[in-house]
Amino acid sequence: VVEDTGELPDTAGPSWAWNVNGIRSDADGVPGGVTDEFVVEANDGVAIVVTFVNPIERVLGSTSVTKLLIDQTGRVPSGQQFTITYVCRFDGSVVAEGALLVGIDQTVPIDNLPIGTECRFDEPSGELPQLDGVAFADPVWVNQTTTVEQIPSDGAGASVTNTAAAGVGSEGPLPTPDPMPLPATGTSLRILVLAAALLALGIVLVQSRRQPREVVREL
Repeated sequence: VVEDTGELPDTAGPSWAWNVNGIRSDADGVPGGVTDEFVVEANDGVAIVVTFVNPIERVLGSTSVTKLLIDQTGRVPSGQQFTITYVCRFDGSVVAEGALLVGIDQTVPIDNLPIGTECRFDEPSGELPQLDGVAFADPVWVNQTTTVEQIPSDGAGASVTNTAAAGVGSEGPLPTPDPMPLPATGTSLRILVLAAALLALGIVLVQSRRQPREVVREL
């Protein structure tokens, strides 16, 4: 007995497929594939019933998200992870949602989703790493919403790029050098006072030399 699987009716969509490995013969009770064999004894008066069982099953696939970083500060650790959230909907219903920890240059898949599922990714600004002297610009997304495929094609996944620039982090801005302290007490103060006095005396002497002298002549 052979089942022509090419004549099976169409399924409701690409996320469903026929399972053609469900033929069962009541003669031996052992499931077969698309064929089944059994022996009919002559004149035994027993009717042989062959049952074809073809369940419709979900076709599952996957999608993914990749994390990229442009670090202009050199302060972001190579092992730093970022939080990315996702919500996946199929036929209007949420079938998967959650949060992922994704490292720099890492791709994380989400598997076992029905074909055609749409997944929306996001990176909450409040979940960005708080690093001293580092400010993250708004993320740049490619394919922020993806469609699940049985075999994902190149570039079908989502990717998000962050740029880390110098700025205010969790512990304030980048450190600046302390100004040179001015001497205020002790010997240093006396030296400053003496220098100021000598400068003033020099100014007085210069001014006095520039004033004209009166010459008194006797008549």
